[in-house]
Amino acid sequence: TPKGEAKAMGGGKQQPQQRSGSGSPQEALGGRDRPAGEGSRVLMERKAEGWWSDVKSAAGLAVFIASFCVMAPVLALGWLAVPYAFGAKGMAAFVVVYTISQTMIPKWYSRRYKDGPIHAPIINTLVTYVRDFKVIKEADLDPSRKYVFAWHPHGRMFYGFGMLVGLFSSWYPEIVASGHDIRGCVNDNMFRIPLLGHWLHLIGLIECNKRKVRKVLARGDSVGVIVG
Repeated sequence: TPKGEAKAMGGGKQQPQQRSGSGSPQEALGGRDRPAGEGSRVLMERKAEGWWSDVKSAAGLAVFIASFCVMAPVLALGWLAVPYAFGAKGMAAFVVVYTISQTMIPKWYSRRYKDGPIHAPIINTLVTYVRDFKVIKEADLDPSRKYVFAWHPHGRMFYGFGMLVGLFSSWYPEIVASGHDIRGCVNDNMFRIPLLGHWLHLIGLIECNKRKVRKVLARGDSVGVIVG
């Protein structure tokens, strides 16, 4: 029988050889990436740990939401109150300080900070939001390639996407070992907020526009986006 064909039992028709596998994500890769050395494996698993764990999770989440959902609008829209509180001179001073913060204070990315103990509590807070879940890795990625990780849906916050970006070094060490990284994409307007924009740059996030994404991919790094 020629390669790639097989005879059906009980008849003269020939059928194309079926691909092995069960439609798994590993099979969908089409051979572009090598299978994980030990096969499919669980990268992370979390289950409910009782009421005290829920209390700590809720407290950490409250602080996180307050910091991001309350402070961000205050920093973004607080300048509207400056003329009423400090007059025209105060507004002029604010414009000068804001311009300096956006143009002269450097914005840089530190993977050591993102993976370090200072930023870890934020990632742990994102992890504790969801319980009874597993992260299963079915294939190692080819470090010579660059990837666009698409996450859907956005949800009330960016918990899942934040875990992907924050724990990327642990989930895909083969990419990190090659000197590459993943850069998460965030709405451009977030980077215009004083202080918050600098922090987003520090943890490796970039503006979600075509120019920035192409620049990151041209360096050989990967990007993560929330679609929809």
